[in-house]
Amino acid sequence: TKSGEKLCKHLFSPLVIEEERVGYNQVKRNVYQPVDPSLTSVKFNLLTSDDKDLFYTRSTNGVLKEGVKVLATITLPTPNTDQGTDRDLYLSYDFSHTEIQVHAYDESSKSECRVVLDCLPQSRMETIMQKP
Repeated sequence: TKSGEKLCKHLFSPLVIEEERVGYNQVKRNVYQPVDPSLTSVKFNLLTSDDKDLFYTRSTNGVLKEGVKVLATITLPTPNTDQGTDRDLYLSYDFSHTEIQVHAYDESSKSECRVVLDCLPQSRMETIMQKP
């Protein structure tokens, strides 16, 4: 941070683990705070990995670790910096049908953005679309 405090980077925080049941229309939500009081946007990488013991997503030289895949990146504008790091940034994940809808929201500035992750493989989608 600008104050010289060292923070860990590139930590992996699993949302759902393999074989975990996720209910239809279930919504999971995480709350974050910016690490720097002057940040005016925050980038969240949505990742996947087969490594059940993954802690850091990147090696010391900044390269993604083997088996880590970026599904999407969502950048949330956070223009209101009046509260410094005491700002709540929400990421909610809505599990619906074959999609995961990710909604990012900054409570202090009321800014938001969304991304939809299609979880159905393209080859399976083509097979479904071809059926009469």
